[in-house]
Amino acid sequence: MNAVVAETTPVEEGSTNAIKEPQRTYLREIILSPMAGLGARLGCNVFIKREDLQAVRSFKIRGAYHKMHKLRSLAAATGVVCASAGNHAQGVALSSRKLMLTATVVMPITTPEIKINAVRALGAAVILQGLNFDEADRYARELKSGGALYIPPFDDPDIIAGQGTVARLFCDGIITVSSDEICAAIKDIFEDLRAVAEPAGALALAGLKRYARGPRGKGNLAAVLSGGNLNFDALRYVSERCELGEGREAVFAVSIPECKGSFRRLCSVLGNRAITEFNYRYAFKKLAVVFIGISLKRGAQELAEVENALRSEGYEFQNLSDYELAKLHVRHMIGGAATGSCLAAFELEDEKGIGGHLESMGIKYRLVSENAAFKAFLGGAR
Repeated sequence: MNAVVAETTPVEEGSTNAIKEPQRTYLREIILSPMAGLGARLGCNVFIKREDLQAVRSFKIRGAYHKMHKLRSLAAATGVVCASAGNHAQGVALSSRKLMLTATVVMPITTPEIKINAVRALGAAVILQGLNFDEADRYARELKSGGALYIPPFDDPDIIAGQGTVARLFCDGIITVSSDEICAAIKDIFEDLRAVAEPAGALALAGLKRYARGPRGKGNLAAVLSGGNLNFDALRYVSERCELGEGREAVFAVSIPECKGSFRRLCSVLGNRAITEFNYRYAFKKLAVVFIGISLKRGAQELAEVENALRSEGYEFQNLSDYELAKLHVRHMIGGAATGSCLAAFELEDEKGIGGHLESMGIKYRLVSENAAFKAFLGGAR
């Protein structure tokens, strides 16, 4: 995922005043919150702007309200409609209530109940349509053709202008971060501020951390916590991945003899390091393949030491720490032998076409079980 890094070049004050003045009626003024713990680790001053403290727990209210305030006379006669699975939906719903407009929000049928209830509580009518955002959006645009004013979630000058009031800064570049780094940023926010960010809300901080490790990452650095509407069931994924994102954990597939004392010997090779996870799948009479997580205190340097120790003792292993598909699936491949099994990844344009035979549907697919780690856990690798 990408995070925008900003430098402190101000936008002209007059260019935002006309947008910000109507926003004063509903927006909470957010000051920068220092993150002392993270700043100490990074060697700089880190601040975060908590847009999760807005009424809808997201900065998305800014764009929705600006668009609807400009067109409020027209919208009063037609009502408004939008498509969203979360933050934009709540922004449109609250803006409609503030401006006394009628709002209809189209949400995918897979939307969590907590988000549906939040939109309804703000007074908007909710229509559940489609399996994903694109299908919901198509239906919302059909309602637009019936006369309702369509409020897009992005790619609209008024929406962009409203969202842009969150920070008067210019873009200085793009930084790519992993899902694990985002999870680590969520943990950083919780530890320093006792706040829970959604993954997209912590994206900027993940980018800031990577930027801080570069040649210009000193002095004062700030990020926007853009939203805090996290699905509760996502916390398990975050907790599993945050240590990997911080470089404080590594996961391996390791082959050990299928005999008494093998795991104890492996632990002795790893030294006093904590074992954070251990999954095992019986596949061969003389060889066991284990999925093991190892706690690290010194990051990349200690990871290299672990790999050298395993290699010097003759262990066959794969480092899975940066392999997303393995981390999602391999840890669950425990149990008995799986002769003839394989793991496949599919790219589908229409989720409704999953059933039936792949060939008869003409779906392109690729087998990923040729990867050494998958072959080890799925059986048939030897």
